[in-house]
Amino acid sequence: MIKVLMGVVVLYVGAMGYLYFTQEKQIFAAHLIEEKPAPQGENLEPLALHVNENVVLEGILRKDEQSNAGLLLYFGGNADDATHFVLHVKALQGYDVIAFNYRGYGKSGGKPSEEAFFSDALKIYDTYARGRKVVIMGRSLGSGVASFLASKRVNDGLVLLTPYDSIVSMAQKKYPIFPIDYLVKHKFESVRYLPFVNAKVAVMEVQNDATIPRYHLEKLLEAMPDTPLHVSFSNTTHGDVLTHPSFCEELQKILGNFNE
Repeated sequence: MIKVLMGVVVLYVGAMGYLYFTQEKQIFAAHLIEEKPAPQGENLEPLALHVNENVVLEGILRKDEQSNAGLLLYFGGNADDATHFVLHVKALQGYDVIAFNYRGYGKSGGKPSEEAFFSDALKIYDTYARGRKVVIMGRSLGSGVASFLASKRVNDGLVLLTPYDSIVSMAQKKYPIFPIDYLVKHKFESVRYLPFVNAKVAVMEVQNDATIPRYHLEKLLEAMPDTPLHVSFSNTTHGDVLTHPSFCEELQKILGNFNE
C-alpha cells in the first residue's frame, strides 16, 4: 500500500513538473507558425522597433488612404504571425493598422514572456499611438496583452477577438487537481485589467469555440463594468476566424460604433 501511495505521489509531482517546465512551449507556440512570405503591397511598410538594446521587434504598418486616419494596434494569438493580420483587413477604412510579432515570433528577437509582452506593448503604444485616435485589438492570447495595454494607456476602444478570462483559469479548468496558481508563471489575467479600461469594449467570439470554452468568455464578461458590443461568428473556428467572410465588415462596424 505504501508503495502504491509513493507511486501516486511520484506521478503527481512528475506531472506538476512537466506542466511547469513545458508551460512556455504551450503558451507561446511560435514553433507552430507556418512560414510564409512577408506581406507586401503599396500601402504596407515594414517596421522595426528596438524595445531594448538587444531586442528588435518585427512589425508592419498598413497605411490608410485618409491622412487623418485613426490607428488600430493589433496583438496576435499564441501561434500567430501578427504581421499577416493586415492581409485580413485590406478593406478596412479610416484606420492605419500596426502589428508587431512578439519576442521569439517571426523575425522578432528575444524570449517570449508575459512581462516582455506587456512591456513591449507599452513601448509600441508610446512610439506610434500617443496623441492619436487609437483602438487596441487582441486575438486569443493577444486579448490578454490588449486588455493590459488598454488599462494603462488612453484609447478609444478595445476589441477582444476570441478572448479568455485568464491563463490561470483556463489551466485550472483543464487540470483541476493541480495548484495551477502556483505553477503558471505567465498568467495573462484580463479579468484584472478590464475594470480599469475607460473606453468602449467589443467582443468578437466564435460559436462553439473548441480552443477557449465559453465558460472563460462568460467569466470575462462578468469582469467588465459595462456590457460590451458583441459579435458572434458561426461556421468558423478559433483558428480560422480571421478568414470568415464577414470578419472585416464586422470589425468596421465596431470601429464605427466606437466613433459615435
